[in-house]
Amino acid sequence: MEKIWYGSTKCDICRNECVDVLYDAKTNLGCWATMCKSCYRKHGIGIGNGVGQKYINNKHGKFQKVAG
Repeated sequence: MEKIWYGSTKCDICRNECVDVLYDAKTNLGCWATMCKSCYRKHGIGIGNGVGQKYINNKHGKFQKVAG
C-alpha cells in the first residue's frame, strides 16, 4: 500500500514549494521539518525510522513515500 503525503508541500525552512522531492525529517537544528531538496541537503540528518521520510512527486501529482 502506497503512503501519500497529505500535509503542506511548502518547505518549512525556505517557504518555497517542494516540486519533485519532499522530505519530512529531523534537522540539524533540533526540530522536525518539511523540507525541499536544497534545505534537506543543508539541514537534514538522515532517512529512516525515527529520523525522516522521503517522498517523490508521482505521475499523479501526489507525493508518494519512497524511503524511511
